[in-house]
Amino acid sequence: MKTTQKGFVVPLLIGIIAILAVGGGAYVYSQKNKVKTAPTNLSTSSTSTATVVPISDSNPAPSTSVDTTAPSPAPTPASENSNSTSKSVGIVSQDIQKVYAEAQQYQKSLTKDQAFAISNKAIDRTVENIDTSSYVYTKALGYQFKTPWGEGVESEKTKKSSTVKQIEFSNGKKLLLICGTTTPRYEFIHGDPITNDPYPKEDVDQMLRVLGSKADSGFDFINFYLSTSVDDIKYSKTLDEALGISKLLTLKSTQNYTRQAYRINLTNIKGFQFGVPSSKTSLNIKIFPNDGSQCEMLASESNAVTQSDLDVIWNTFSIGTK
Repeated sequence: MKTTQKGFVVPLLIGIIAILAVGGGAYVYSQKNKVKTAPTNLSTSSTSTATVVPISDSNPAPSTSVDTTAPSPAPTPASENSNSTSKSVGIVSQDIQKVYAEAQQYQKSLTKDQAFAISNKAIDRTVENIDTSSYVYTKALGYQFKTPWGEGVESEKTKKSSTVKQIEFSNGKKLLLICGTTTPRYEFIHGDPITNDPYPKEDVDQMLRVLGSKADSGFDFINFYLSTSVDDIKYSKTLDEALGISKLLTLKSTQNYTRQAYRINLTNIKGFQFGVPSSKTSLNIKIFPNDGSQCEMLASESNAVTQSDLDVIWNTFSIGTK
């Protein structure tokens, strides 16, 4: 009997232990599932204001009234490329200002007449309309013009020249007429008119780039001269242009532009007059007929050419016969 009870107890204990083990495991499993599973109403609950919901691509963060994202960079007037361009433009501008400052110093170093010549700008002038019907033509170098002094004759001193003629009148007045067809382009390549030394090629190229087609027209070239001064250098668009203008102005300072320039524009001719002639001043005019040639007329102070006399010449100067 005792043996039978012991045999019964052992299986009974084993069964109780197995039941407890299974029940405990089910409880633990149930509790673990409760921790891992998020309530389905967390995202919509009106009372769960502190609940943090995981954010993923499939569940983006909800928008709010305050934007905490970093703002996009504001557009700037210049990109990185344009910033580098601005820097290079700034450097060029500094170089131009340097050329301008050097030109100013050069102008200050000149004599009074040279300083006036380099800054001389032409003023448009209207030629007085004078009745010249009673005057006769003087002819020389393929051109003709009238004066109030009668017909002039060629001086023996210039008989052999094909470009220079001294013309003498019965009242003792004398005019020197110089005509030719050379262009500024030729003169630049030919060299300095004072020293006859050739200009450096770099200088010639810079001056020609500034002038462009003006280098092939005497009137346009001198008009450029007489429309440009040192102050115009600072408005140059490139350093090459500033250097070209500076070198042209250096040449301008060597020209005989020591009196106020006047620009003349008539139907058959254009030209420039330097100063208003009187009994105390010499005559200096540059004439550009429509055939593309150019002439210069000079007279000394002793010839006492008046402005009225000069207006007769302006009104009647034309292409004639040799």
